[in-house]
Amino acid sequence: GAYEIISMDNSFHGRTLATTAATGQPAYQATWAPIPDGFKQVPFNDLEAVKQATSEKTIAILVEPVQGEGGIWPASKEFMQGLRAWCDEQNLLLISDEVQAGMGRTGKFFSWENFGARPDIITMAKGLAGGVPIGAMLAGPRADIFAPGDHGTTFGGNPIACAAGIATISTIIEQNLLENARTIGDYWGSKLEVFCEQYDFLDSPRGIGLMRAVNVKNDLAFVIVEKAREHGLLLNNLGTKTLRMIPPLILTKADVDEATELLDQALADVAKLQ
Repeated sequence: GAYEIISMDNSFHGRTLATTAATGQPAYQATWAPIPDGFKQVPFNDLEAVKQATSEKTIAILVEPVQGEGGIWPASKEFMQGLRAWCDEQNLLLISDEVQAGMGRTGKFFSWENFGARPDIITMAKGLAGGVPIGAMLAGPRADIFAPGDHGTTFGGNPIACAAGIATISTIIEQNLLENARTIGDYWGSKLEVFCEQYDFLDSPRGIGLMRAVNVKNDLAFVIVEKAREHGLLLNNLGTKTLRMIPPLILTKADVDEATELLDQALADVAKLQ
């Protein structure tokens, strides 16, 4: 029967043996070679490549609607809706990895909602319990095949993690953090656009909600992170060419203004090194 899952180049799906095989970054796979069969990668945002890779072995397509570890690259609406249509046509499952982009990060509870392409399976973790370790999976009618006892983990469903998850979801809803992620995210994004115009070693500002990144020329990403830390601002670099910024959903306009001032100071320091 069919068993193969198509995932995307530059994706990230985890560090277990199977999710490493699903990840489209060879650097994460090299440690565990030979990796399990059953996964193949195609270029992100390339619907034709997905169609060409589909065979009688294919059972599902796995996608991050916004690639996180890969550099904060959103899918196009045409790509996501095209995946949904292709899965319907070929009787495949569409799996949305919402571990990083979900739980309100993009201004919608799930990032796929930005694209209007409802998946059959949703995977969740990270922000789902506000920092308490948790993982969960949702399955729609076409994939709802588990019965109690079919799958389990030693600490799966433990009451502390579940209570934290309920509290986190309640807080996101009650404090209107989805709207906050949208409005403050757009405000922060506008600041990043200005920085890319101001400093010639930054370009390609992008993202959705409070999930943002810029490209960095001359392998300066880590240098910027270090300079920002010296000024009291925590950033994250992905390799040497990308700055990733994923601040808390409770971020305020005042926080953005302060971060903008600190980042400007850090970037000015880096500019002097050129």
